[in-house]
Amino acid sequence: MNWKDPSYVVGYLFNDDGTEVALILKDHPAEQVGKLNGIGGRIERLEDSQMAMIREFEEETGVTVMDMVTKATELWQQTIYLQGPDWKVLYYRAFSTVLIEHLKAKTEWPTSEPVVVVPVKDLPKNIFSHVDWTVAISVAPGIRFPFRVDDGTKVE
Repeated sequence: MNWKDPSYVVGYLFNDDGTEVALILKDHPAEQVGKLNGIGGRIERLEDSQMAMIREFEEETGVTVMDMVTKATELWQQTIYLQGPDWKVLYYRAFSTVLIEHLKAKTEWPTSEPVVVVPVKDLPKNIFSHVDWTVAISVAPGIRFPFRVDDGTKVE
């Protein structure tokens, strides 16, 4: 299948038992200012979605996963696939208490958007529109991934 741009990745890093999640406090684009979202961004040309997730996580957190836990390609698992008429978003999840604790201890970020760790069962009110249900699906037991949602529009 041929996809139109733009295409994005969004990742949720959870602690090992899935009770905490790392989110990023957005200062752009306008509709996300002041809201928490998953860590991610645009898939660049000649990059697959997993490569984009690894790159975006490093760019936005300043953490190189391979230095902390395991091979980055083994850490991130695709969970949700959202599609609209001219976009797609691929969601990923990862579990690492080591990384979560490292992010909690950080005080400086490579961008103007800080990363915060919050409890999954008590997500703050200032979350972006999709975060509550995509986080819930990402940690729900028994779901076969990737979980696909589309608006029924044929993309050529």
